[in-house]
Amino acid sequence: MSAIVDYAYYSGTYLGNIIPEESFPRSEARAEEDLDRLTLGRLAEIEGSVDYTTAIKKAICAIAEINYQIDAYASGDKKAVKTESAGGESITYFEASGTVAAALGSVKAQDELKFEAARKYLYNTGLLYWGL
Repeated sequence: MSAIVDYAYYSGTYLGNIIPEESFPRSEARAEEDLDRLTLGRLAEIEGSVDYTTAIKKAICAIAEINYQIDAYASGDKKAVKTESAGGESITYFEASGTVAAALGSVKAQDELKFEAARKYLYNTGLLYWGL
């Protein structure tokens, strides 16, 4: 399965600025897996039949940012580099949000955080419906 979202979409359309380009493929791939699980496999079912909508791409970007922040905290990198500039020697850092930091000790809390991020974009799509 090829990536649904590339870094150009993340940084240009979604206007994301948390995940560095070299870390994006890993965070994006895990976000696809998370979103497929949250949609009860529906993401994989529609992959070949329709173009991915903006809502799905934005949900993947939001979950990818959460995954990146979780990984940064779990690896002990409480402040991950957000941007670097070689000429002016400037480095900008970010700290993961308190919500992400609070969810580190609980897979359930992480799943809830990812679900809320996805729900923001997929609320009216039916993809998050868990009923019969």
